[in-house]
Amino acid sequence: MQDIKDVVEEFDRALEKRDVQAALAFFADDAEWTVAFGTFSGKDGIRRLLEWEMRTIPQATYRLTSIPG
Repeated sequence: MQDIKDVVEEFDRALEKRDVQAALAFFADDAEWTVAFGTFSGKDGIRRLLEWEMRTIPQATYRLTSIPG
């Protein structure tokens, strides 16, 4: 279980740093990420989402609150 926690924490750090490339490294090429306003497909779609979010919501913060288990 520690391996999963480590991965989640690394992903969280990439988001906190606003490092789109580092965050994308956690996704497979054919990944889909669904958020409240849509589903984003593939790394290109997810990249566009992250870049848009970081550009339009600069005050956004990412905080890992818990990892079950």
